[in-house]
Amino acid sequence: MSTNIASSQVTVSGTCSSGQYYVYNATDPITRCNDCPKGHYCNDKNALPEPCPSGYYADTEGNTACTICPAGSACQYPNHAPVACPNNDASNGVHGYTSVAGQTGCSMVHGSCSAGEYKYPNPSAVAETCPEGYACPYCFAKPTLCPRGYYTTTGETACNLCEAGYKCPTSYASMKEACGAGYYSSAGSINCYPVG
Repeated sequence: MSTNIASSQVTVSGTCSSGQYYVYNATDPITRCNDCPKGHYCNDKNALPEPCPSGYYADTEGNTACTICPAGSACQYPNHAPVACPNNDASNGVHGYTSVAGQTGCSMVHGSCSAGEYKYPNPSAVAETCPEGYACPYCFAKPTLCPRGYYTTTGETACNLCEAGYKCPTSYASMKEACGAGYYSSAGSINCYPVG
C-alpha cells in the first residue's frame, strides 16, 4: 500500500469485496474494508462512497450501484426504501397521487371528477356518477355508504339528513319516506311515531 499524506489520497490493493471500500487511518496503519453505507454506492474500492443521485436509493449496505425509484413511489431519502405515493391505489383519501420513475416526490393525478362523481378503483378511468344511497365527496375514493337516517339520490357529494316528517330506515337509502297521517318524526329519524 502506498499513501500520499499531503494530498490525502490512499492507493491500496487488497481483497475488499464488491460493494466495499477501503478505510485508512493515518494514526492506525491497518487498512480495513467497510461495507458501502446506505444511501451510497461503491463501485471503486479505492474511492470514498458516492451518494445516490436524486431519485435513486440504496436501502441496504454494500451496494455497487443505486436503484432508480420505481414509478408510483417517491424516494425523498436515498437511504430508505421507496414510499408508495399516497392513494396511488385510490383506495381512500382526497386525492390520488403518482410519479414516474426516478422521482423524489409524488404529483397529483391529473384529470378530475365533477361533483358527485368518482374514479374508484382506477384513477385513470372515466368518472362514474355516484349511485343512490352513497355519497362521493372525493374523486379518487370509494363511494361512502349513507347510514340510516340519511339518504341520497344519484350524483351527490354528501348524504342528506332525513327531514322531520320523513323516515330513512335503511342505510344506502335512495329516498326518504313520508310519515303517514297521524305520525311524526324528527330530523334523522329511521322511524315514524304515532302522534300523542
